Amino acid sequence: MKKLNPLDKAISQVLEILDFITENKDLKSDKPIPKHIESELDRLEMGVEMLREINDMTLKSSGISSDELKDLLQSPPDKLSPRDRRVVERAMNLKKVLKDMQKEVKIRARVEKEVQRKYGGTKDPKKARQKKFKKLGAKKNWKPI
Repeated sequence: MKKLNPLDKAISQVLEILDFITENKDLKSDKPIPKHIESELDRLEMGVEMLREINDMTLKSSGISSDELKDLLQSPPDKLSPRDRRVVERAMNLKKVLKDMQKEVKIRARVEKEVQRKYGGTKDPKKARQKKFKKLGAKKNWKPI
């Protein structure tokens, strides 16, 4: 039985989560998030933070600077085994996908903020217009344009 690289296993798990997110990104729900899902997300976030801290401590103890690490990641050395090279390539591809998703999320947030600003908290322009005239007492005989 092959011994799995722990980094390869982590990349696979992140890719599974990423696939799930991309499949369900257009689903919307008015229901609140269940408590057990929130606790699982908190646990996952703590695990990622712990992994980041361990990684930082390992880099400090080995004496590798962040510039050296960036150079290593840009072009992996030739002396890597094919299996390790494949893991590094998967990590690089994952990084590209995550950066693209981050850009998309920032764009969506910016659009959402603009809609909030423009329509006063509602996405429907008719309701925004109606809301504008409510303070003048025009609730009963309001006519949409």
